[in-house]
This record gives sequence, C-alpha cells and structure tokens, in this order.
Amino acid sequence: MLALSRTASYLTGRPGLVNTLWRFKSTAAPPGCWLPICGVDVRRIPMSNSEKCRVASFLSKHFFPHDPIMKAAGLKKTDPAILQYYLTLMNENMSLYAQVPDSREILGVAINSRNTLTTTFELKSLASRLASDEARRYMSMMSQVEERGNVFKTYQIDKAFTVEVLAVGERYRRRGIGQMLLEESVRQAKNMNYPMVKASTGSSYAQRAALTCDLYKKHFSRPALSFRDDRGLPWVKHELCPPHQNVEVLISDIRPKAKDAGKKEVECDTYGLEKYDKKWGK
Repeated sequence: MLALSRTASYLTGRPGLVNTLWRFKSTAAPPGCWLPICGVDVRRIPMSNSEKCRVASFLSKHFFPHDPIMKAAGLKKTDPAILQYYLTLMNENMSLYAQVPDSREILGVAINSRNTLTTTFELKSLASRLASDEARRYMSMMSQVEERGNVFKTYQIDKAFTVEVLAVGERYRRRGIGQMLLEESVRQAKNMNYPMVKASTGSSYAQRAALTCDLYKKHFSRPALSFRDDRGLPWVKHELCPPHQNVEVLISDIRPKAKDAGKKEVECDTYGLEKYDKKWGK
C-alpha cells in the first residue's frame, strides 16, 4: 500500500494546494490502521461535462456497488436514473471532490445540494417515475428518511446544506478523505449563509467520519427495516450488511450560538410520525 509522507498539509482556511515535493514510501498497513494522506486538494467540482463524466465514473465504481442502503434495496449495479439525479444536483455548484493535484486522480466525492421543506415531496415524485423496482425502493426509502429525520420543523429553519453522497475510493479509505470533505462542506455552508449542514447515510464509515471531526452530531437513527410503505412492507429487502447498522441523519448546527447557555438542547421532532416507531419499532 502506498502512503504519502508528511511533506504537505491540508490548509484549514480554504482548499489547500500542494506546494512541496511528493515522496512515496511503500508500507504495509496493520489491520485497522488509519493512514493519513497529506497534500490533498479539496475543492468545488467545476461545472463542465468532462468533470461530470469523471465524477460519474467514480460514483459508478466506488459508490453504487458499496452503498449499504442500495445493496439492501437490491440495487446490484449503477442505476442510470439515480446517477443522473445525483449529477443534476451538481448543477447547484455545491459539490466537492478530493483529488491529487498533479495526477488529478479523484480520491473522494461529496455531492451536496440545497434541501428545503419540499425535498421530501420531490424525492417521492422522483421515486414514482423510476423504472426499476429496486431504484423505486431506494428513492422511496430516502424520501422517508428525509421525512422522519426532519430538521426544518425541529430547528425552525427553511433550508439546509445537505451532503447527499459521500464516497471515497477503495484504495484511499480510512485516510481522512471523507472527514476532509465533510469539514469543507461545513466551511462552504458557512460562507453561503446556511444555518445547518445535514447528511443522511447508512454507512457506518461515513457516520464515524462525521462524528470524528467534532462538527456533526447524531440527529436521527433507525434500522433500515423500520422504513415501510403504506402496506407495512419494508422498502429494503434485508437489514444493512455488517458493519453497517442504522440509517442516520447527522447534522452540524452552524447558526450563531444563543446567549442563553442553559437552554435545553433540541430533540428530533417526529411531528406525528411516532406511529412508525410504535408500530414497527425503532
């Protein structure tokens, strides 16, 4: 395995560019070892067809075959309609990628978008138009995650900077790439005057990356089989494969802190959706 020596650093103020020489050394990573990558360039994805093609290829190889919710829904390969949906979100000019500056090899991608109160209905509408049964299951479940993990009523906000997809290349996992993308998403959200950053995922790796960077906290967590249609049937065919456990909504509240330090912390407002938990369990 190749690990980069610490000859360059990721600048915290803005996406950093490598300004020192690369030095490679061959190392064998012990099981569970976390190997950092230094000198990674994290920036917004340019709005060009060539970059969209590069990102589409990366997602097809490193996101669709490995996402635990997609696998539980029965999606075994890249669904063109869902891929096109995520590529369309890139038009909002909020998405990020991490790459090696010299070779321009993509190491990780964060597809970001603007979510509002209407996002749940938009996802339901998209799900009804999908041709594949597995794709409908996946998108219907994601609309229900959006509905049950509602942040807009809970925190009295009207928009949220949302990390829709967080994917890291297989060779570069456990090196802090996902954490870099999540931290940069928070910085971008602050610059764009968003009150909150939100990420919905079933990946325990993405959840751990968000909680490790100390900018996110868990807002909502439920087993995949607790998300069901009107007939009471689960959207997914089976539970998430280990080590993944629950579908979670993680948030980073970046609003100015209230002066009242003794104010009780807000809890997730289910606004009438308790019936799901009571009937099918959390």
